[in-house]
Amino acid sequence: MQADIQFRRCKRYQIWSDVRRKRIGWLPAFWRWLSSIFYEEVAGFGYRPFRFFTGTVVLFLAVSLLNY
Repeated sequence: MQADIQFRRCKRYQIWSDVRRKRIGWLPAFWRWLSSIFYEEVAGFGYRPFRFFTGTVVLFLAVSLLNY
């Protein structure tokens, strides 16, 4: 589990190296970087189901309050 988390973080850092080497554009790189951070914080890369459940409930309540 820890090795996979470290690998995914390493892949996130690799994105900016790919931008410098012109393998990927700035906008797709930024999107990948931001989505990786979001996925780690919300779901813990799939290894933190309680975080995902909590994030889902918070999102549901936020949308419910905005539509009220």
